Amino acid sequence: MWALRRRCSKMAGRAPRLSASAVPGPALPSDGRSRRRASQRRPGAALRRLAGIALAFSLALLAACAPPLKAESAATASPSSVPSNRMCAALIDRFVGLAAPSGNRTTAESPATLAGQWWVRSCSLQLGRGELILRLKGPGWYWVELEQGDFGLRQQVGLDIEAELAGTVRIGYRAGVVSLWFEPTRAPIVSVHASDDLDVHGTNAWGSLLGFLPLVPIRARVAEQLSEQATAAFRERLVQGATVTYDVGQDQPDLALQQLGAGATPLRAFRDRASWIINDRLQLPPGATHAFGPVAPASEYHLDVVNERGPGLEYRALCARDMPASFDRVRSGSAQRIERRVLVASGMLLGSGRHAAELHVPGCPFYLVVSPAPDTKQTTLADLRLRT
Repeated sequence: MWALRRRCSKMAGRAPRLSASAVPGPALPSDGRSRRRASQRRPGAALRRLAGIALAFSLALLAACAPPLKAESAATASPSSVPSNRMCAALIDRFVGLAAPSGNRTTAESPATLAGQWWVRSCSLQLGRGELILRLKGPGWYWVELEQGDFGLRQQVGLDIEAELAGTVRIGYRAGVVSLWFEPTRAPIVSVHASDDLDVHGTNAWGSLLGFLPLVPIRARVAEQLSEQATAAFRERLVQGATVTYDVGQDQPDLALQQLGAGATPLRAFRDRASWIINDRLQLPPGATHAFGPVAPASEYHLDVVNERGPGLEYRALCARDMPASFDRVRSGSAQRIERRVLVASGMLLGSGRHAAELHVPGCPFYLVVSPAPDTKQTTLADLRLRT
């Protein structure tokens, strides 16, 4: 139920989701084609570039990746060579996507659908005894639909998440794809606490009556159950390790919370060869939200959306400095309550089919907040991509 997966963003100058730094990275060369041709001629250089990306993920846990760094070795990565300050700087304030249950996929070939987010607000890295130990902490949320006995819940639930991940890394190259595999050396330590601010409703007359009795702590019991389930599912997912990839020809980093084969890359919503910063499938019931970023400032971004089902979506961009004050509104599923004065871009993409919009945010690193179309009772399923 609480499966989780990560959409990595793009490398440094393109305001990564994989290049997960909270501050803009160095600008890319103006001629991207020349850079790709050069990378194709030098797989060793690509290996060195990925070592930094991947180490900076080091398993950058569940889905964030770091900006390209220079690594000392093209084929191996020792803990002592990992730039710990750069790694945590790349993860702090990054949103990490939490996937819906695998049963929610349209087909076996469909990408995972995101049903929640984790905002990484604390990061520390310890190096020793041949392994990397990464500790991450932050608030988040997850859309929950359940009906058990006399009670039901259909709500975006607030979470507080802590994770400690330990493991080793190895690097390989095949078919134009550089891969870094993170292999756990011991079970991850995970703690997930669900908020008890829950709109639990009775599914029958008895359940409705119990919900009004002050001595029956229904919400606390449901929150405790959700916390236990989320912690177990989170831990089970992280035990699988992770694979960071870099497609040399496409100049595209990515990450999956599973062990991919050499030369394989994660399945994404948009599968053409265009480079991207965000590339995800979103589940958007009424009262749900998603957040991405921070994304580096730029004079122009292209937003591509395919509404597969439902009425469509609404998007808002706000400067990174304004997210802390707006976070409670985002986490509670009330994106419409974000103060208009802090928005640097906004719009709606309604109706089925393919849509496009342009975002102009040259002045600040920003977050992109996505919510379902207003005044609807239907769930939207949409593919969303942000690119330069």
